[in-house]
Amino acid sequence: MSKPKKILVDGHVHLYPVYNYAKALKAGMKNISKLSSSPNCSFVFLLTERSDCHFYRDVTESTLASNNDLAIEKNEQDHSLTVKSQKNEQVLYIIAGRQIVSRENLEICALFTDCRIDDRQLSTEELIHTVLGFNGIPVINWAPGKWFGRRGNLVESLLYSYTPKQLWIGDTTMRPQLWPTPTLMKKAQQQGYHLIAGSDPLPFKEEEQMLGSYATLVDGTLDPVRPAASLRGILLSSGKVMPLGKRSRLFTFLRRQSKIMSNKTRR
Repeated sequence: MSKPKKILVDGHVHLYPVYNYAKALKAGMKNISKLSSSPNCSFVFLLTERSDCHFYRDVTESTLASNNDLAIEKNEQDHSLTVKSQKNEQVLYIIAGRQIVSRENLEICALFTDCRIDDRQLSTEELIHTVLGFNGIPVINWAPGKWFGRRGNLVESLLYSYTPKQLWIGDTTMRPQLWPTPTLMKKAQQQGYHLIAGSDPLPFKEEEQMLGSYATLVDGTLDPVRPAASLRGILLSSGKVMPLGKRSRLFTFLRRQSKIMSNKTRR
């Protein structure tokens, strides 16, 4: 009897213009393959592109022209990309998605859609409804300091307004290893909400080394012709997902957070 197939999904991927894309994709493919113990595993990156980033929209063969080891194909109908390594025949599927900030300053990741929604124009609930209207999966992303007070109350209310098929919870490397599972994250999981884990690299050089380091293991067989459609169906029907990999150590988290704050001050 053949072993069941597995899919490893980095559920929070940024490919910023500051990156060398070939270097970033190679690092990500190497990292995510290290997390797999199964030869029957498919690898997927779910893009969560900010308003100023358009890797999926603009990518062409020339994007990786400086590197003859990687080939990239675009499937417009499926909102997906296929990246192949000529060197070791590894395949990575990249699926379109956006990251949008609500009026309440909460991050919503719109997975499986390249919808264009301006930041801070819609309330969190309006944003979730809009993403669902685009046939995407909205993910409310945990971020340091954003699930407390009034915003924490809002997150909790969302757990009673939506079902686990309508809303997911996002966890990333920006939650340090020593940071316990947030109370609301625990509550969401107890209520049946899926947790999708992702690397969430920052817009600084060398952060591309984070790609593929924290991911979600899913049971299922990915259709290589329509990877986005098949993975979406698997995620919505599967009750079994498991985070794999490591989040940032405390010192690494503090260094990364310091870069964010310094960049905000400069802007």
